[in-house]
Amino acid sequence: NNTNTHEKIVKNNRDEIIKKNNDVDTKNLINFKNTIRFRNKSGYYYVDSVHDGDTFTILMPLIFKSFSCHKNSSKEKLSASINMESSTDKDDVMFYKVSIRLAGVDAYEIHPKKDCKNRDEHLIKGPLATTFVTNLILNKFVFLEFTKDNDPYARPIAKTFINNKNIADMLIDEKLGVPYYGGKKTI
Repeated sequence: NNTNTHEKIVKNNRDEIIKKNNDVDTKNLINFKNTIRFRNKSGYYYVDSVHDGDTFTILMPLIFKSFSCHKNSSKEKLSASINMESSTDKDDVMFYKVSIRLAGVDAYEIHPKKDCKNRDEHLIKGPLATTFVTNLILNKFVFLEFTKDNDPYARPIAKTFINNKNIADMLIDEKLGVPYYGGKKTI
């Protein structure tokens, strides 16, 4: 359940902040209700690795400008501010590695299951698809247009472009994948 996972992350982060700010009662200050859910934002991202023809990892920046806890002198209440804006301070930027599922294509597998139909075709075309995508996007910036969904492994799904060309379409044109929009796979 995504909500339970999100609540655990918030609790762990809250507990760490409490340890750093022993003098401030942050337990009541930071809770599940006053946090925002992470959303993927379409834009350019750096490709850190390629897993196979339709899965790769990007570096996603998370920028923290400030976090402060202080007592409001007029009401003696605690308040906090988190400002997530652009920063020139290198210490304020963290990168998360996020695995991305390519939207619109199912590429041949590099490690197909033993009972996979067309297993021999997968064993040939899977590595070719991986090499094709690796040569195209590894260590480069790609434009990601995120869909609203995640795949069954909780990876964000994104239409992926390099030089204004859709990578899914390129894989299909090269016969290294087939159109796929969820549901039962055909290869």
